[in-house]
Amino acid sequence: MIVPVMAEGFPDTRNISVGYALDISQEGIGFEIAGDHRITTNQIIFGLETDDGEMEFASALVRFAESQIASQRIGAEFLPDIQQLFTAENIRPNYDCHELKFRTGLSLDALRAWEDCGVLVCALKDKMLVCPQCESLPTWRLGCPSCGSSSTTADQLIHHYACANIGHASDYKTDDSLRCPKCKVQDLVIGVDFEYLSGPQRCCNCGWSDSKLSPIGNCLSCGFRFAGHQAFEIVVNGYDVRRLDPLVYLA
Repeated sequence: MIVPVMAEGFPDTRNISVGYALDISQEGIGFEIAGDHRITTNQIIFGLETDDGEMEFASALVRFAESQIASQRIGAEFLPDIQQLFTAENIRPNYDCHELKFRTGLSLDALRAWEDCGVLVCALKDKMLVCPQCESLPTWRLGCPSCGSSSTTADQLIHHYACANIGHASDYKTDDSLRCPKCKVQDLVIGVDFEYLSGPQRCCNCGWSDSKLSPIGNCLSCGFRFAGHQAFEIVVNGYDVRRLDPLVYLA
């Protein structure tokens, strides 16, 4: 299977050829395709069928083409690993520190075109919550669901074991000890007479109060702050390919 590679890494789907290998070496491969069909670009993706019926692919440069009776003989040189079209950087999502998003070296349209050709296989890599405005990665904190502020505090409560009173710690404090405002017992000892509890959360910005804080996102790109339920879930896909290793065929 021979697929010409067009600009920006797209496959030339109108000129896919099928032929058979004549010879193979560590440096390149010779093959023959039927008819007078010509390879339209110098760079190609070459797929070789294995014994198990699967295809393995590699990038190559066409070095010569020779017309035969009702066929074409072509010699191609394998590209070095760093110049292969389907490097990890091109087909798997990588974090872009400038745009704060995950990108692939090849465009998604190009990757999907190679998938349609049967060369690449789509693989789910991750799901993540992103900014609903620009789809960049946010930071997360627990904060006020009303105004989005992270400036919140929880009142400290005291639970007096003997009379089961629960009240604000400030109501128990006297000049030099703790006294229950309900039963008036003084000199309370922590762990023996009472325990501290965390009271309702309170927003220092808008005055909201409730028992639980909510996840709040803050976009690192556009600065938009939003409640967690407003986040947009995206699916991060990558692509896999069975790579051709010429050394296997030379063993």
